[in-house]
Amino acid sequence: MNCQRLNRIGLMIFTLAMLAESSAAQPLSSESEVLVCPLMHAKVMPDGFPVKAMTFTGPSGEGRRGSAGFVVQTEDLVNSGRTRWKFTFQRDASGFGFQVIHPLKKGHVVVSVVSGVTIHRGGDWGDIGWGNPSTSDKIVLTADAEEVLPLKTNIPLSVVSQLSRLGEYELWIDDVLVCRHMTDVATPLISKVPSEDRFWGGSSWDRTAFAGDDFSPRLKTGHAGVILGPMDGSGPRHFVEQVTLTALPDIPTGEVNQHFEPLFAKIDDAREFSRLNRSRSVGGNRGGPFESIPDQPSLLVGFDYTTSTLYGGHLTVKSVRPIFLSRDGEFNDRWHGVPHGKVYRVHAKDGYVVAGIIAKGGYRVDGIRLIYMRVKNGRLNPDDTYRSSWIGGQGGGAETQCAANGEPVIGIYGQRGHDLDAIGFVQITPPGSAANVPDPEQRRQ
Repeated sequence: MNCQRLNRIGLMIFTLAMLAESSAAQPLSSESEVLVCPLMHAKVMPDGFPVKAMTFTGPSGEGRRGSAGFVVQTEDLVNSGRTRWKFTFQRDASGFGFQVIHPLKKGHVVVSVVSGVTIHRGGDWGDIGWGNPSTSDKIVLTADAEEVLPLKTNIPLSVVSQLSRLGEYELWIDDVLVCRHMTDVATPLISKVPSEDRFWGGSSWDRTAFAGDDFSPRLKTGHAGVILGPMDGSGPRHFVEQVTLTALPDIPTGEVNQHFEPLFAKIDDAREFSRLNRSRSVGGNRGGPFESIPDQPSLLVGFDYTTSTLYGGHLTVKSVRPIFLSRDGEFNDRWHGVPHGKVYRVHAKDGYVVAGIIAKGGYRVDGIRLIYMRVKNGRLNPDDTYRSSWIGGQGGGAETQCAANGEPVIGIYGQRGHDLDAIGFVQITPPGSAANVPDPEQRRQ
């Protein structure tokens, strides 16, 4: 082990000690990303959590030992919220991967990741093991998944695992979308292994069970967690670190609803009286026209997108799929342009929506930057804004500011064929301005 790695581990140990000394365990916040676990190694009982957690060691697998894990409680959000785990994972060459536990209604969803991905709807962990494919949902991986699976060894990998209250699941590894899957029903997870039975990935001779102080095998409604697989040998080669959990409502409630509901009502009113406005567009005039305004009042919060260097060798935005927020939560609209290659995502922070666009274009859409504003009391707060990173390339004409009339973006329009040829944005018409009403026939395309 080199000195740099030793220093890093020493700093982490010091951080854990400071956390344990300076703060008592706190319940998870429902409004922000919370650091749950700074560092968890295989072959060490998890410790030093800044939040209240049930920690344990887990079963062995293929002769390997030292699995470790934890669960935390998010009960206040299980009926109306989504959970998003983010962490860095480093796999030892001998190690299993990891499992992520998400709450779903009264049950739990278990996602196992190593050479592939399996998703289970709760039940006996003994039936799941380290990812039993015969008892899992049938998962369709993206074309890009082979870039990150099987999981690479001895290098840090960034992981984002997210499940909505409706059961819409996404897994991202190193910014690669690995899979999307719908899992709408789940039963409670029971984390125990019958000593007389074998399980998938387990060892026929080295059998260990879940164990820990105050460990309870039957997970409660709202429990969420992470399990690190076992490994051979010793040393800090197999670990997760900087594990954060965001548990946020899909449907705005309480204080959040006070801010968003007046804006949804305003959109309802503007749609009824055709007070909608198209911004200027950027790009060319090839392809066919399209317009995308959701049927329910919705706010643009981001895009999934792909890029291309096919035309002229410079980077362009090849396709986009809008991400909207409605009263019923977030959802993806259809693709505009045909997606090809790696799928990227740009998304607003919680409480913010898209209020403006800076774009460059020539024959097609070269690049875009989103301007976000926080929603407060049914209005956009111009004193609380930030910008996304630049999407796409820097070719085309000059930067053009679109959709900057002080109102949120509620739809998009433009030209599309195999590629995204042009894009513009639909907003509520500001008071005192003439409406530029979108064509309802285009809206359905």
